[in-house]
Amino acid sequence: MERILSQHEIDELIRDLVAERDKGAAAAVAQEPAVAVGDVVPYDFRRPSKFSRDQLRSLERIHQQFGRLLGILLGARLRTDMACRVLSVQQLTYGEFIRSVPNPSCIGVLDFGAGGDHVVVQLSMDLALSIYERMVGGPGSARVPAREPTDIELRVLRHQILRIVADAYHQAWATFIPIEIRMRELEINPMYINLALDQDTVLWVSMALEIGERSDTMNLCLPYSALEPLLPRLSNEFLLTGQARSRERDRERLRRALRDTLVPLQAVLGTARLEVRELMELKVGDVLVLETGVHDEIEVHVANRPKFRGQVGRLHGRLAVRLTGPLHPPEPEEAEAAPEAPDAGVPAGGPAAGGAAANAAGAPAPSPASTPRPGEVLPVGRR
Repeated sequence: MERILSQHEIDELIRDLVAERDKGAAAAVAQEPAVAVGDVVPYDFRRPSKFSRDQLRSLERIHQQFGRLLGILLGARLRTDMACRVLSVQQLTYGEFIRSVPNPSCIGVLDFGAGGDHVVVQLSMDLALSIYERMVGGPGSARVPAREPTDIELRVLRHQILRIVADAYHQAWATFIPIEIRMRELEINPMYINLALDQDTVLWVSMALEIGERSDTMNLCLPYSALEPLLPRLSNEFLLTGQARSRERDRERLRRALRDTLVPLQAVLGTARLEVRELMELKVGDVLVLETGVHDEIEVHVANRPKFRGQVGRLHGRLAVRLTGPLHPPEPEEAEAAPEAPDAGVPAGGPAAGGAAANAAGAPAPSPASTPRPGEVLPVGRR
């Protein structure tokens, strides 16, 4: 038989269900971790973050390029294996950085751009003196006690080591962003480096420097004020585009350098074979009979390599050589790559000693538009 509940019993039952539901919701909220509301995140006003992750990655890429260049340039100068790699890129205050630098240290101050900004490159004095020892002929492995370097050591470190560091740093930035970087001064006491205020934000780049079996740390300090004008350009897309432009500039620079390269050109009039006895009996006025006939073609050498065939004659009262064609038929690959003309030549000088050759060493190389072709006349230079 079903029992009919009174209104009071129904109200009590509803209150119990509501209480159980509220109790379960409160327990679930207590077990969930605290999460930030919306986009609110903790922020330290004493150390504000002024570099985005994208900018830090771009700066790390620039300094990786700097490490590769420094390993090549400084390793070649020291004539040993050398590697330089980035350990960390982070921001801190200038006061924290300068208090972490030991005294004495080898500290190079570099001009960074045309706005009067500077960056700092710091090497431990132990590493700097080890590099100096290797430069003057030693093994560079001896541990030296902490001391201040002499005037001679300071001069060598500034002009032979830190200048290479500045050059590699300039090339690394120029690969992505053209900026002028030069060596300014060398200090050994970090307290004398007034780069920024203690609370100013700087970028600290720590790099591992491995020279032979020796390893140490090199630190760079870049003030935010020096990097602030460059931050809008420190994106991955911009750096990749700038690197492509830099490669195109390098190719154009190589083309210009090749066009201005001096190459010797010789017109070999002929050869003769003599016995040593005949050679020793030669005197002024003797005539050498060459194997080349008057109307025969001669060889024209470029950089001491036979390249063209030619005929000897005169042009406006001067000895000259008319190119008749390449000395050897071009290979199929060469003909496909450059079907129009043989290798570049230059105006020749005069006949060599004994009348055996016409030499043009030291004459400026022409541009590709003036490359000699069959039928062109090259003046030899003697009337």
